[in-house]
Amino acid sequence: ISLYANGSVFVQYSTTMPSTLAVLVTYDYGATFFKNLQRLMGVTFGHTLPLLLMSFIDFFDCASYMRFFLHMMSIFLFYACSTFMYYSSDHWSLIGCLIGAFGCSTLFAPCASHTGPDYAGHYKAIAETIIAMMLKMCVSYLLAPQEPRDLAIQKLRTAFDETEEAVKCFFEGVVGEDDDKIGLAASVKRVKVALGECASLAPKCDPMVQMV
Repeated sequence: ISLYANGSVFVQYSTTMPSTLAVLVTYDYGATFFKNLQRLMGVTFGHTLPLLLMSFIDFFDCASYMRFFLHMMSIFLFYACSTFMYYSSDHWSLIGCLIGAFGCSTLFAPCASHTGPDYAGHYKAIAETIIAMMLKMCVSYLLAPQEPRDLAIQKLRTAFDETEEAVKCFFEGVVGEDDDKIGLAASVKRVKVALGECASLAPKCDPMVQMV
């Protein structure tokens, strides 16, 4: 799209869309819609909130001491809030991280009195970012091999079968070692692995993060 599209909100040869996706690319088996929605919110707020701050700061002249202190405090409060969100909130930490990461380019832009801020360019960049994230969400959903809940059911069945095998080995007196393919120790080890995978999939199976 960045290579050929030119017009509307698209700027030909713009690096906004590919660079955003390159930063956010990840392999998360069973990724949920909610996780991608958090990425979309974080990137969008990371572009928008600093632009709103700078639109107020630009009322002051570049040589103004008021602008200097106001700009300095804005940067401090912006990153204090975003990093506090990242380290303190288990649910919204990803959004805080992305807000801080994508907001730095706008907040640290040099002041130029002879040229005003390019709001049109900024809003085009925001629109391109949203489109890139929407495409990523669609592709992730279409190419996902399985839903998290289906994978969790498979792991639960594996844990049940291995538990049944461990009980059978216990009553038959087949203990074995951890490295053996059969025996009580090997079955217990496989049960622990399956239960650990179930525990990692549990947050993704929460009905609150499922869209459909």
